[in-house]
Amino acid sequence: MSQCDTMQYDIEPSKQSAFAIRANELNTIPNNTRKFNITYQNDEQALVHHLLREPLPDVIIKVIGTNNEKTRISLRSSIQYALHQDIRTIMEQTNIWILNGTRQMIGLEEYDETLTTNNQINQNIILCERFGKSQLFTYHATVHRFIDKMICQMQLEQTFSRIPIIALFVQGNGSSVADIIENNSKHIPIIILKGTGLVANQLAVVYESQRGDFKKIHKDSSKQQLLSEKDLRRLSDIKDTGSSPIFVCQPGRDQLDESILRAFSYAIKSIDSSHAHVTEFSFAIRLNKIAYAQTYILNHDTIIDWTDDELDVCLENAILLNAVSFVELLLRYGASLRRLALTSNFTRFTIKPYRKKSYVVELMEEHMSVPAYLLDRDVRLRKNFRLLFCWAVENQYFELVLSICTRLEDSIVAMLLVSQWCQYKENNDYTTSNNYRKHRQQFQQYAADILDLYHADNEEKTRRFLNEKSSLYQEQEPLTLIDDLCSKTLVSTKCLQSYTNTVWYGKEFHDNKNFVWEILICLVCICPLLLFIPFVHNRIFLRDNMNEFEHKNNKHRSTIANIFELFRRFYYGNAFIRFRYNMASYIVFLVLFSYTILFDYFPLNINQEKRSNINRLPLPITELIVHIFLVSIAFDELRQIISHVKSALDQNPFWKKLEGLKRHRNTVWSFYRNDPWNILDFAAFIFWIIGFATRFIVKDTVFAVSKIFMSLDLCLWYMRCLHVFLASETLGPKLIMIFHTMKDLILFLLFIFIFYLAYTITTYSLISTSSFVIWSNSTYFTTVQNGGNLTNMEIFRNIIEWGTWKIFGSTSLTTSDSVDVQYTAQNDAYGFVTLILTITFLIIAYVLLLNNLIALFNFTIQRVHGESHPAWCYHFYVVLREYEEKDMFVPPFNLLLWPISYLMRRKLHHIQKHAFIENNDYDQERYRKHQQRIAERYWKEKQISENRSVNQALYVSCQCKCRGAAVDPFESTSF
Repeated sequence: MSQCDTMQYDIEPSKQSAFAIRANELNTIPNNTRKFNITYQNDEQALVHHLLREPLPDVIIKVIGTNNEKTRISLRSSIQYALHQDIRTIMEQTNIWILNGTRQMIGLEEYDETLTTNNQINQNIILCERFGKSQLFTYHATVHRFIDKMICQMQLEQTFSRIPIIALFVQGNGSSVADIIENNSKHIPIIILKGTGLVANQLAVVYESQRGDFKKIHKDSSKQQLLSEKDLRRLSDIKDTGSSPIFVCQPGRDQLDESILRAFSYAIKSIDSSHAHVTEFSFAIRLNKIAYAQTYILNHDTIIDWTDDELDVCLENAILLNAVSFVELLLRYGASLRRLALTSNFTRFTIKPYRKKSYVVELMEEHMSVPAYLLDRDVRLRKNFRLLFCWAVENQYFELVLSICTRLEDSIVAMLLVSQWCQYKENNDYTTSNNYRKHRQQFQQYAADILDLYHADNEEKTRRFLNEKSSLYQEQEPLTLIDDLCSKTLVSTKCLQSYTNTVWYGKEFHDNKNFVWEILICLVCICPLLLFIPFVHNRIFLRDNMNEFEHKNNKHRSTIANIFELFRRFYYGNAFIRFRYNMASYIVFLVLFSYTILFDYFPLNINQEKRSNINRLPLPITELIVHIFLVSIAFDELRQIISHVKSALDQNPFWKKLEGLKRHRNTVWSFYRNDPWNILDFAAFIFWIIGFATRFIVKDTVFAVSKIFMSLDLCLWYMRCLHVFLASETLGPKLIMIFHTMKDLILFLLFIFIFYLAYTITTYSLISTSSFVIWSNSTYFTTVQNGGNLTNMEIFRNIIEWGTWKIFGSTSLTTSDSVDVQYTAQNDAYGFVTLILTITFLIIAYVLLLNNLIALFNFTIQRVHGESHPAWCYHFYVVLREYEEKDMFVPPFNLLLWPISYLMRRKLHHIQKHAFIENNDYDQERYRKHQQRIAERYWKEKQISENRSVNQALYVSCQCKCRGAAVDPFESTSF
């Protein structure tokens, strides 16, 4: 493959800045330019060494026609602007050398005026200036011969022998005809820039015209006296002989890069015709000319000239340059990622670290001591595929990642890994978090769409796929990645919904659920001994499925006959059975807690009294049972945290995100971040600890604190039972709508609180003035407590109560009867102002703000209604995961029987693992290839839907026709 790679590319694609920034840098820092004076031998050798050290150019462009200062004039504004844009774009995209150019060609200021003056001292100075990926060589006309000689000598080197040369004709004068003839004799293709003025316009007319129009052209050109009749005849003879092609391009109307590509094609074919199309295709990738490439280089007619190695070389270049459209074209015509992974040198895809201050995601790659070529073929394939995937992700070539991973196995896992990487970058790189958030949501949607396609093709195999480990991406499981992402988009897919229903109701129960089945399950939950009745046994466990299961696995016959096997299959076969038992236990707990707070919560018995009709009992029995319940619930919560942390730390993360304590801390925090209900549990346990600790201090104020916190704890546990409704498909979305409207209510309360304070303090100060200031007559008064401090908690309570009733529409101007000191708005100035303020506040609070709140609720409900189902799917998935990990014994029995529960859980895990190994009745490799075809079809359909179809319309070039020996093959090619 390496012998076909005739063009040189940088391994790491550079991120070019905007042209304006680059232009300012070149204008303000002229020291970037290297200056050589060829009159000195040292400078002449330094120039040669400088060129040899530079990266080899893709093409060398010689600017002819600007041989003296008279031709270095400004062009017409429209032509000049178009030429600037074209040349700047080409120089930033490709590595070219422009000989005899000027800074004005790319729209930069001329900071060295000595180059444009006829100064004999500076005629031998050459300036080498870098712009983008290219080099601009500026020098005087007297250096032409030296440069030509130097280029000829360099082409004798093996590295320079394959670099094509193109001539670019700009403006020109009478002596420019000799340059055209000289370059034509060297078989150098020439591009005439029409519209640049002077001779270039006349030459364009000559090469665009037919042979019979020569007299008219000579007549028109004689008026301007730029070209003689002899010169025109010589140029016309060159045109007729067609020894080398001459192209005509008008900036602004024609595409300069396509003209350069056409000239490049002729030049490279004259150098090496065996692999010319490979080099031409690679240069088209640099210029991003996909339409030209699929019309003239790689199509149904030319594919016969391509070999597999050549296609793979171009594929590697297209991947390195993030040219997704070229990757799709090459893959469509036979290029292979598998061949590329086996034969290519993948050191070009090594991931280079960023700066130390940036957030680096380190790849968890396996370390192998043996060389790559000694590895097994499949291992080498997976390693190179994984390296290619990680290289594209680290360089943020997301569209290229999608194109590649849809053609490899485990495309779902790849998209989930990209989403995980974007999620990590989003949380750590706040400057570009919006961009990462967009790509994270985009790849999650792609994964969700392909998951649904898998599910529509085969439901059973897709559910198994969710728990399978990827052989390509280091044994990553799709379901584990989905849990880590916590994405509503993924959880709301039909595939995940089918999986959650299967886990929730059980594989045997889900497919045969009906009203009779529901009643039967409720009866068995109440009395588990009903499982031994044959009718109930056959109806619940579905004898046909059970017999089939026994037939496949004879080893399990004795186990199923075991009395505990029936209970195990009933309790662990579905999550909603454990959900119902936990809800029953939770209801009993709330009833006991409520009874205790209402009737049986007393200070610690230190006076030898009776508690629950038992002498000297410190606490009532009901309260003791409540505390046992709370301890068992806390024990179960702690077990869930440990299980969550252990599962998160034991799994093998593809991206090394956190280390040490930071990773542990983030794992514990994720237990509460992913499920807000756990935060409510944490607050409830804190209140319980405070209430339980303070109740052992026998003091009235401390006991008040204890009962207040225990009452608040009961309030939180009642609110916690709302998560039960999330398991209902009918009530769950309604509860989510309530949560969203509560956010609007909080904003409403903020606004009304401001009006509330303004009204309450103002009016209360007015109606209470007569109680604080007593006027004996119009000039003499006395104050209460001689004007001392009159504040107390009762006054603050009266103020709050006064304004609160007005919010609910009360029009009374008298304070409540429950206060000791009552105030009334009298028929005086204070009372009149109070009346006006009360009417105003009632209109604002009861009419304006309340109706706005109702309208806001209506808008929020309509907005959330379309998103309520995905949100409910997510919350239901969280509830499912919680009760899927629950023990068989509910509180408070889990505290007493946890050893038995632990042993049963380990036995269940062993049986499930053994059953999965023995019942693997389908070919994983075959189904993975089938999944790959589904993902590839999805990617092609997505391209078509976004008007980026691989079968694009017939390409029609807007270029003027070129004239020369290489024209016929191009003009006769069609797609």
